[in-house]
Amino acid sequence: MKANRWKRETANGLEIGFQMYGDQVTLTIDREACIHGTICETVCPEDAIYVFRDGERLTIDIREDRCSFCEACAHFCPVPCIEIKWKGQMKTLLAQQNALPPFPEKLVINTDVCPERCRDNAKGDTRWCRRERKAIENPSLECPKHCTECVDHCHREALAKEEETTKLKDDTLCLRCAYCEEACPHGAMEVHPIYRGRIHLNDTRCPETCALCVDTCPVEAIHREGKHVFIEDTYCVFCGACVKICDRGAIELRRKQVYAAEEGDTALWEACVENLKRELISEG
Repeated sequence: MKANRWKRETANGLEIGFQMYGDQVTLTIDREACIHGTICETVCPEDAIYVFRDGERLTIDIREDRCSFCEACAHFCPVPCIEIKWKGQMKTLLAQQNALPPFPEKLVINTDVCPERCRDNAKGDTRWCRRERKAIENPSLECPKHCTECVDHCHREALAKEEETTKLKDDTLCLRCAYCEEACPHGAMEVHPIYRGRIHLNDTRCPETCALCVDTCPVEAIHREGKHVFIEDTYCVFCGACVKICDRGAIELRRKQVYAAEEGDTALWEACVENLKRELISEG
């Protein structure tokens, strides 16, 4: 029996799949969640998935006749926006066999060093603050000791401050950008990046009216100030979206290291890492 393959648009993106007898495998891409980096297309061993420029925005697509549903794109997707299912369940066969080893935990929050806020013992609209030595508003969430620097500086709104602790409220939003780690005055945040490398932007190639890379960066690490464009490489997550959108040859990116929580020694993992370390230069 010949496998029945299909590709169709969905409410949020697209789906491809095939069915033979009772077995069905599907791959779905959530275009709304996608950050349109180069990682998925770089690690795909079949050159099936790709990101391309459509006018002044990026979009993602897949060649359904090439896809082998191998899990590489879904495993490396930083959001994630790609899901592969077999018989309705998440397909993680390669990950379970460590052919694609797990990545480090995104973020560790040591709440023990966070300052405890004042207890809400006072009554009325105001209370006396011992630290500021002045009257402040009640309730005690207004207390200066109730630190929210990590939450305030998270550009992806992945963190939440609760009454007694800070937590990662949505793991899929966190891109390991280190804004929270840099902003925390108490050393409570520890971000674990997957990639280390270098990125260079030659703004002499940038038209004065162009803001494509600025608008595309999912962690807002690129800024324009007058005629000049800057990349804050401290916060760059090496997703490659800026390289894809730039049509002036202004951006060069190279991932020099790829970190996993465990050692990977399979041919697929080694091929993925080798491809990820190749230099990327924007078109122009």
